[in-house]
Amino acid sequence: MKRRIHRHRAVACPRAAFLRAFLAVAAAVALLTSALPAGAQTGAPEVRGVYVTSSPSKASETEFRPYEQGDHVDVQVLFSQAVTVTGSPRLALTVGSRTRHAAFRSVSGGNVFFRYEVMGGDRDADGISVAADALTLNGGAIRAGGVAVALGLGSHALGNQANHRVDGGWPTYGGVAQPAYGFTRGTRGSFTLPAAADANSWTTYALAAAPALPGGLSFDPATRVLSGAPAVGMAKTAYTLNVFHLAGLERRVLADSLTFTVTAAGATPAVSGVSIASSPASGASYATGENIDVDVTFNYPVTVTGAPRLAL
Repeated sequence: MKRRIHRHRAVACPRAAFLRAFLAVAAAVALLTSALPAGAQTGAPEVRGVYVTSSPSKASETEFRPYEQGDHVDVQVLFSQAVTVTGSPRLALTVGSRTRHAAFRSVSGGNVFFRYEVMGGDRDADGISVAADALTLNGGAIRAGGVAVALGLGSHALGNQANHRVDGGWPTYGGVAQPAYGFTRGTRGSFTLPAAADANSWTTYALAAAPALPGGLSFDPATRVLSGAPAVGMAKTAYTLNVFHLAGLERRVLADSLTFTVTAAGATPAVSGVSIASSPASGASYATGENIDVDVTFNYPVTVTGAPRLAL
């Protein structure tokens, strides 16, 4: 009796093949995902750009002007996906040495807009900047499809923006007491006059034209230093230090300038000249009733009390 031998061919199981393929794809996705930035791994929208979209109110195509008090600084933050905003996120602006916050204004797609109104005293001669950690939620939220955004600005942070400088007010000497500086004749002295409040690189100083400083004394407007060795003594004399400020191409001298006094001790006033300042009405002789005027000049300013007289 012959026996039949049945041979069976191995048949692949569809379910096992699918499982192997699924595991291979999952491993590949995991490998690729590990190489992506943290924000991309979770699908979180990222910042793709930061732009200052405003201009100072008085600027033109041919004339630079800084932002002045009341002007708006508008900043746009662009995300990689359309986002929704709730609450009051804000964006920190560095204005000079101060941090000012631009408030959330509106959102359109992936664009979120912020605005800051310049206040009196705001000053930035180099231009505003925006740090990498400037965007904060402030109790609000920025999300895309339920996923919170990555807040860091990264390489899109802004350094000093030269076209967006700020000058929110004019310097003033309000509240500064009138200083007095005492020198000694022939001895060198040095004094620094006070700076105006809120002065910056656009602020300059200059002494009023009169009265002139006595010989030996000088004033350096760059450092506000009054120095030297007076050649003569001088009684108390008042001087005015004018403050100038430049905004754009507009240069102003402040009405609220500084008055200070200077004295130089150590010398007795001496007569430096005598001259007859009048002339006879007719001919070479004075007639009865005519005045003879004589000027006596001293070597530094003097004050006169009582009724001194000059014998002729």
